[in-house]
Amino acid sequence: TFEVDEEEKNSWWNGTYSFKDAPLFECFEELGRQFNLEVELGPKIDRNEEWTGHFSGSDVDQALYDVCWSNGLEYRQEGNIVYITQDTVRHMK
Repeated sequence: TFEVDEEEKNSWWNGTYSFKDAPLFECFEELGRQFNLEVELGPKIDRNEEWTGHFSGSDVDQALYDVCWSNGLEYRQEGNIVYITQDTVRHMK
């Protein structure tokens, strides 16, 4: 039997999209759906890396920042396409 997490259901209802241990690509797919964007993940990004967090469906820049910053990523938007790449400054060693 599938159980719905009450907190996640309520956050969605309020325009916040929450994820718990979800593959990163799924988070970006949902972000793309909510803001009518095509999201392109760079080749060095682990699409299956799990992410726990949330973003609001009311501000695309804040949503992109929320997901990208916590994963060491950066984004560039051109029209309705968003390109996600590794944050080169944070990944230099």
